[in-house]
Amino acid sequence: QETQQVSRMPANAPIGRSKPPVVASAASAPTSALFAPSVASFFASEAAQRTAQEQHPPAPVAPTAPVGPASTPPGAVQPMLMQNFSLVMELQKLLAENKVEQAFATALGAQSLDLLVWLCQKVSSPKQLLSRCSNQLILASLVQQLAFKLTDEPAIKLHWLREVISQLAPHPTDAKMRQNAHRILVQVGSNLRENSNVFGSGSNEHHAAYRQLALTLTQMLSAYSSASPLRPSS
Repeated sequence: QETQQVSRMPANAPIGRSKPPVVASAASAPTSALFAPSVASFFASEAAQRTAQEQHPPAPVAPTAPVGPASTPPGAVQPMLMQNFSLVMELQKLLAENKVEQAFATALGAQSLDLLVWLCQKVSSPKQLLSRCSNQLILASLVQQLAFKLTDEPAIKLHWLREVISQLAPHPTDAKMRQNAHRILVQVGSNLRENSNVFGSGSNEHHAAYRQLALTLTQMLSAYSSASPLRPSS
């Protein structure tokens, strides 16, 4: 019987374990046959979308501007000038009348650092103020305000601070004024140390001005320390 069964096998049948007969069912049907309706509907939907886009193309999208710090267009008025328009006009009038000391006193009273820096830029040189102003209160107040935010407009601030500090009298007759001036100079030194990582590098373009200001400040602090103490005025 075994011989008969073997003889009944096809000549090219593979030798080995025979596979069970495959029963035709939905589970064994080809994948393309099972998903044929969904594939057909998908391509029909794609064709419909392409036709709709061809008939109604989408509006072009405007290019997005690069993200970065806002810059004032050439010729545009600075916002600070518009916010302090009446005060700016008053300062310009005082400068035209050569009342430089009064102009700085007005700007200092406004307590606006941006306005004060603008006024320094309008004046040709610190000497234009120092040659006309002997009021130590104005000079000390100017130093105090310019010493803040040294990384903003550092060129104008470092230059003006050095020139004005050198003119602060270390022996004023008013003991209270001298104490206040000394306190302001100490604060300037603290601000310089806080920005040493910026201006202390030799590659920084303001490094030379920073060193000159630090040297002038050191000399003035030494002069104040060596001055004989005065009793505060009652």
